[in-house]
Amino acid sequence: MSTTVVVDTDVVSYLFKSHPIAFQYLPDLTDRTPMISFMTLAELDRWVLEAHWGEARRKRLHEYLERFVVLPYDRDLCTKWADVTVAAQTCGRRIDCAESLDRGHSLAGRRSADHPQPQRLPGSLRIGRDRALASMNLL
Repeated sequence: MSTTVVVDTDVVSYLFKSHPIAFQYLPDLTDRTPMISFMTLAELDRWVLEAHWGEARRKRLHEYLERFVVLPYDRDLCTKWADVTVAAQTCGRRIDCAESLDRGHSLAGRRSADHPQPQRLPGSLRIGRDRALASMNLL
């Protein structure tokens, strides 16, 4: 079993808000180091600004995010991001930039779980909103 897991932005949000969907991800997080892409951190910062959060809520999010390792940019990630984006397009599936970066982290050998990923590394785990949407019959 892997010791790390890359967590999708939506899942981080569900967990932070204690949304009912969040509980289905808890088994994937148990005994693993949670990791987020630098892009997830940027998206969360954007959401805070767009929603005009007050200082107390911003501080609570900042403290919450300290439990995650933030995965930085590197050249291999850029190549894997391109692979994932083109593979999704080839299959007729739209994939947004942040989601493809999360998957790129997984493919670059970082631990990121929803549907199968092209060229997925053995033991990689990624938890994202697709599994939540599938469980609600939205995919």
